[in-house]
Amino acid sequence: MITTGQRRLIVASLVWLVVVPSVVAAQTPSAGAAIAGRVVDAYPGATPQPDAVLYRRMDGPPVPTAGRVPVRPDRTFVIEHLVAGLYELYANFSSRRQMVTVGAADVTGIELVVSGQGRVIAAGRMDDGSAMPPGGGALVHIALRLAASAPLESREGFTVPPGEYWLLVVPPAGTFVKSMMAGDVDLRRMPLRIEPGARPLGVDVVLTRGKRTGAHSCQVRIA
Repeated sequence: MITTGQRRLIVASLVWLVVVPSVVAAQTPSAGAAIAGRVVDAYPGATPQPDAVLYRRMDGPPVPTAGRVPVRPDRTFVIEHLVAGLYELYANFSSRRQMVTVGAADVTGIELVVSGQGRVIAAGRMDDGSAMPPGGGALVHIALRLAASAPLESREGFTVPPGEYWLLVVPPAGTFVKSMMAGDVDLRRMPLRIEPGARPLGVDVVLTRGKRTGAHSCQVRIA
């Protein structure tokens, strides 16, 4: 004959067998799908070379899925444990994005293109060969969309991804821009096109004294 205590023990055991496995299963994340592919150059020797692939989910819950995975020495990458949805992928140092739809199965054969970047180096000088005004090195600079600046004396310049930019020259007080050339292109009169990954573009800025003070800008497109 089963006592009341034994009956309670049996009921408790049944509840443990039924409830606990389902709770554990609910807490165990699904393996999900994977995206696998390779990083390729848009042109031979595109620089700089990416070391990571970034991704983010473009649909689904308010909190997006996002992260980054390393690019392997053989230029392949794998993103694992993804729930179904639409994802945006791109390699760092590249402006090109790729949309990938993930379902129940793995997605393979993806190629992410490295778009490369363009580089601009500018140098300034006075038209009469004299030295820059005191403090000129700090005041004369080249800015791209005002997001970055550097003295004209700097030889590092700017390295930027493809896009539309404004090249801005701000001269020291008491001077103004007499000319602004990139090779035989007069940047005061026409926009400039830079091929990404090409040799650094040199911009020669000539300043003059005794004129109005003002800034000059030109549109630059890095293809």
